Amino acid sequence: MAGSTDPLAGLERVPWGSLHHVYGPAADVPGQLRGLRSADAPTRSRARSELSGTVHHQGTRWEASRHVVPFLAALADDTTTGDRAEVVGLLRAVVLGDRRDDALPFDPRRAFAAADGITDDQATLVARHLAAGDLCEHDEVSGLDAAVRWAADAFHTGARHTDRYVRWLAEPDPQLAGHAAELLAWFAPDEAALAGLVASGSSSPTPC
Repeated sequence: MAGSTDPLAGLERVPWGSLHHVYGPAADVPGQLRGLRSADAPTRSRARSELSGTVHHQGTRWEASRHVVPFLAALADDTTTGDRAEVVGLLRAVVLGDRRDDALPFDPRRAFAAADGITDDQATLVARHLAAGDLCEHDEVSGLDAAVRWAADAFHTGARHTDRYVRWLAEPDPQLAGHAAELLAWFAPDEAALAGLVASGSSSPTPC
């Protein structure tokens, strides 16, 4: 909500330097998230591009990706944030990757089945060896599909913010509201989400 809390509160408590994105340690992510709060539009655009390239690289999520999700949701929820619809678009990319609407209805248990049994420590080892370029030399983790684990983590973290997606359905910006409706379609609907979607649809203008 506008002005109620700092959407980046707690940013410094995340151990970004020990988390990894596609290019290695995610120590640059806090600066990118802060860039989304800039009053300068080119700075915001550059921050979105950098985040997309690091925690959503060509659709792949990484160890740091799920930690970005709560901050993107909080930024989009704050009406003082610039380019909120674009922030929600980035949130959608991090939470869902490159999944298309023709994959709906979505069953996360089936989609993320390969993530079962991959521990936090194993996923971290995969990230570190990928960054070092020596994953193939470590048989104990080289065969693990950590990317599915990281995608599952991002998705389930995104599922914790459906109350915000419901609120965004009522936003006057149709692009932001559209992104919210698209996000909600991927999660098991609750009563609030269904009521919000019905209200959103009933408020649409009737075609001539």
